[in-house]
Amino acid sequence: MRGNDLRLDYEMVETLVEACPLIERVSVEQNYFLPTRGIQLMARHWTLKSVSLNDCVQLEDDALYALAKYAPQLEHLRIAGCFFSEAALIALFTHAHHLRSIDVQRVSQFSEECIRTMTVHCPELVSIDVRRCEKLSPAALDRLAGAFPLVESLAFSCPITDREMERLAPCHRLRQLTMTDASCVSPKVLSETLTALVHLRGLHLSQSTMSNQQLAQILGRAGQLQELFLSVCSQLSQEVLPVLMASSCETICLHGCGDLSPARIPNYEGIASRVQVIGTSGL
Repeated sequence: MRGNDLRLDYEMVETLVEACPLIERVSVEQNYFLPTRGIQLMARHWTLKSVSLNDCVQLEDDALYALAKYAPQLEHLRIAGCFFSEAALIALFTHAHHLRSIDVQRVSQFSEECIRTMTVHCPELVSIDVRRCEKLSPAALDRLAGAFPLVESLAFSCPITDREMERLAPCHRLRQLTMTDASCVSPKVLSETLTALVHLRGLHLSQSTMSNQQLAQILGRAGQLQELFLSVCSQLSQEVLPVLMASSCETICLHGCGDLSPARIPNYEGIASRVQVIGTSGL
């Protein structure tokens, strides 16, 4: 059930619970009309396996406590931008033993203790997005990589060092990786780690100091890569474009990378269908 485009309120939930008793998946992102007791009602009456509440900022802790109590079969949880407490988050992770994916972007109270709880009680996690969680330190990535070696998708925004980057190398099933601050990772370690991830299909990387040659080495050994987004990689220049065009990537975006901008690239229209370049001052 999707409630994104509806003014879904408690009365509508009551009607749905009575009319549709077998609902397992709920998406009510950015819905400001649904009260906490609506989530409680859903949790009590439906066998929920997937719940998406992104940016439902009005929801209170009791929504998570209800999921913890009534939805032990929960597999997918998206609560980006919500204002749940650390205690409520921990309560949910303690009971969600079958959780496979979480998106807690911008959840300010998501903490190292939440991660410790997940490593104990959520062994099936394969997709993790913890970007812009201000309580996390680089050590959180170390803990996540060690606890979930079978992770397939990981998004992280704390500034990391070579130590944390190297911890990702054994995560051989990783298919999608998003790192928004690689400024303290040496190009050598970055290259060694990325080329060890033999199933990597999508890479979103920001603030790396790698050169044209180092990116070429990565792309030359990562023949399976299909999607590449690079942001604020200051050492790249337009000489890297032939390398990108010769790579396996189907989608390429360069945003604020060195002096690259459409105006500086000859015949940019000829590659724009595959390579999008956004200069430091925009298109």
